[in-house]
Amino acid sequence: QNSIMLATGALVLSVIIATFVSYFVVRQNSSKLDFMASIPLVVPGIAFGIAMIQTFNTAPLQLTGTALLLIIAYTIRRLPYMVRSTMGAMRAIKQDIEEAAINLGATPFTAAITIIGPLMLPGIAAGSILVFITVIKEASVSILLAPPEWAPMSLAIFQNILRAEYYSAAAMSIVLIVIVRLLQGVANFLSRKQQL
Repeated sequence: QNSIMLATGALVLSVIIATFVSYFVVRQNSSKLDFMASIPLVVPGIAFGIAMIQTFNTAPLQLTGTALLLIIAYTIRRLPYMVRSTMGAMRAIKQDIEEAAINLGATPFTAAITIIGPLMLPGIAAGSILVFITVIKEASVSILLAPPEWAPMSLAIFQNILRAEYYSAAAMSIVLIVIVRLLQGVANFLSRKQQL
């Protein structure tokens, strides 16, 4: 339950951020923003977790030990996957469609919501499944940042192995594998449906 709730929170944040990032990267040719969005892929999970603890451990932004920090960390860590997926969908949308809507009286924001948004849904769906799968099995950040009441399944499996409770760890691992396989099956179904 914790894993699904945390992954859903990270997914919602990453969809919102990645949609705006991909819009600015593709429409405004912002290569610096594209580079900044790709940086989390380079940083190892342990180093990233330590940086998050140091950043959010002081008074104005004291989030250490909360589920919100874990959601933020998951979002930043997996944002490049969603950005790449939405950028592919954004590049497939011709700018003429958006300009036609603006010429017919729509504001740029209305054109983005009513025209660009629905056309980006396949890319958002593909990125969402990828982000959800990678977040639900994330271990390195979870070990450092997860509070006990919000321990995700990956952390629970790791703790059970450390306590030599191998049967519990194996049972949880099977549940995690089943969830990941179901999501991969949904992704394969959606990709086949798009090709038809």
